[in-house]
Amino acid sequence: IQALRPCFLMSPIAVAQYISPHSITFDLLIIDEASQMYLEEALGGIFRAKQIVVVGDDKQLPPTPFFQKALNQDDDIDEENEILDDLSVLDTCIVRGFENRELLWHYRSKDTSLIAFSNKNFYNDNLKLFPSPIIQSNTNGIQYIYVGGYCKSRQNEKEVDAIIKEIKLFVRKYPNRSLGIATMNTTQKMLLEKKCDQLYDMDIHFQKYCDKWSNGLESFFVKNLENVQGDERDYIFISTVYGPEVEGGRILQRFGPINGKHGHRRLNVLFTRAKFGLKLFTSMHSQDIVINE
Repeated sequence: IQALRPCFLMSPIAVAQYISPHSITFDLLIIDEASQMYLEEALGGIFRAKQIVVVGDDKQLPPTPFFQKALNQDDDIDEENEILDDLSVLDTCIVRGFENRELLWHYRSKDTSLIAFSNKNFYNDNLKLFPSPIIQSNTNGIQYIYVGGYCKSRQNEKEVDAIIKEIKLFVRKYPNRSLGIATMNTTQKMLLEKKCDQLYDMDIHFQKYCDKWSNGLESFFVKNLENVQGDERDYIFISTVYGPEVEGGRILQRFGPINGKHGHRRLNVLFTRAKFGLKLFTSMHSQDIVINE
């Protein structure tokens, strides 16, 4: 089998399930997105390899208990019950003092404003960026769109409607640019998916757009922040969801997994998915977020 297929692409569970112990040995094992993989999940592959290369970013998402979340279907649980013993295989290699190589050339962001915040706050301004030939643009870079919606039962319908309206304009104006939608929780993601399905049935332009991009590597998606790591699109729309429950109401300082131990790492992932432009659809102003020193 190895002579015919010298390179295997498998998930950790598939390695344990389909490759019997001592039956196959690999010269090299490459573990990708290693910040999201528990050490015990990687052991099956490690024991079958002579050498390993562990690839990941310890400033991005830590291992996530996906199956526990699927049972709970409650994003707010993350804030209170986040696992503390959450060392990934990447973290373990760093702690053990493995030889380290940093990749400092940043290619994704075609507008430096898209990576500037993360570069300063997460990577100590060490990333080497390519200057954009466009100094000012109404489409590239970061755009803040205040919607003024209300957050009820972890949904913000006004933000969803605003995003749907923007999608309709986008697919007509930029059919050759890829697009992804990210939300802060699963509930909002499901509502957006429902509205996008309805739009697909009603809008021929959106239908053609989705069909065109579905065959490539950058198909249209709607995901919550736990699932966007590894994705990139030309443009990303983000729904922050949170806001007052009623007009003039107070915004509760409960932001689900963002309030958790690794909330900053989740935001780092969320805000670095776009190549050309990011649009933030929100029902909050900066002063609505209270920082406790």
